[in-house]
Amino acid sequence: MKNFIIVFMLGAAGFGVVQYALPAWTNVVALRAELAKIEDIDKQVEAITEDRDKLLERYRQVTTEQKDRLESLMPRSVYAEELYVFFEKFVPETGIDFDSIAISAPTVGDPNAAGQQIIGFDIKAKGSYTQVRNFLDGVENSLRLMDIDSVTITETPEDLYLISVHGKMYYGS
Repeated sequence: MKNFIIVFMLGAAGFGVVQYALPAWTNVVALRAELAKIEDIDKQVEAITEDRDKLLERYRQVTTEQKDRLESLMPRSVYAEELYVFFEKFVPETGIDFDSIAISAPTVGDPNAAGQQIIGFDIKAKGSYTQVRNFLDGVENSLRLMDIDSVTITETPEDLYLISVHGKMYYGS
């Protein structure tokens, strides 16, 4: 009878392990796996937060002068008047005689560049070789972001050069 009780107790213990302990252990293993995933996500969030903080710190270090320079490079607002003022100021500084400027309506630029717009322009001017060269050097060295699509230069009998420039300026948000 003693052996029967020992066998019964071992059987009950085995039944208890199979019935209760194994499912509980399986549940613990699954919960540990989930916890590991959560800890990994937490580390990723910490890394992203750290990167964000670094970017914010870099942004705070940008001076007003640097922001103004970026704004002059590629202004946010699209105003044809601003383009007129830019050329009315820029062209006479080169010594060239400004004949005309035609500015097109703004168009949307590259669809991948959110908010980017383009304004086309045509400039006609005349001057000496040195003045034309100063004008073209000024366009090339201008801080303002622009593309020149074509330049036509024609010499006149009076040793003046007629210049026609077609290009576009970029605006962004």
